[in-house]
Amino acid sequence: MSGGALVFSALSLYFSVLRETDDLRLIVSKLPDVQLEDRDHLSINNEFSLSLINGGNRPAVILRYTLLVDQGIDDGYCSDRAIWFHSDTAPIIVKAGEALSAGVELKGPDEESTQVKAAKGRWTIPISDRSEEDFAHVRLCLELEVATPSLAYERVQLKILQGTGRLDKDTPFLLLTEDLSRPHKVIQHWGFSFLK
Repeated sequence: MSGGALVFSALSLYFSVLRETDDLRLIVSKLPDVQLEDRDHLSINNEFSLSLINGGNRPAVILRYTLLVDQGIDDGYCSDRAIWFHSDTAPIIVKAGEALSAGVELKGPDEESTQVKAAKGRWTIPISDRSEEDFAHVRLCLELEVATPSLAYERVQLKILQGTGRLDKDTPFLLLTEDLSRPHKVIQHWGFSFLK
């Protein structure tokens, strides 16, 4: 009996004191609404919601959120040609073992772009890349700036939505080819407190 208690105490000490874990996950609980307005423009709404889950035993801070809208055809993450929409959302501290929700409001593109217009809670963006078959592609990525006690700072990019639209003359439509609203791993690593 006392041997089992000793093993239990040793495991408790290891997981709660000696082993330090950073494990932050993100779920886009309300995806940005993307629509084809007409043959030449797509639009996104300026608000979306995130759920943050800290499965680690130390706090994490989300310093900044940026939404990237990319119209490239490739399947990778957002390219440097993407339009970057910044937000004024205050930094959020996610304590160890905590889950919380955050609303994000897009304030506008990082660069002064005369082609991106704001109207009725949406941003209208000209379609820049169009295939020969008259298809448009759109990919949304979320870039987070994160800090934890073991990371001074890290920038993480997550692909959250991808779609293809047919630029039909009468009724343009957008088909989401990938729904990426599953939990995303933002950071995950561990170490030992006595090795510092």
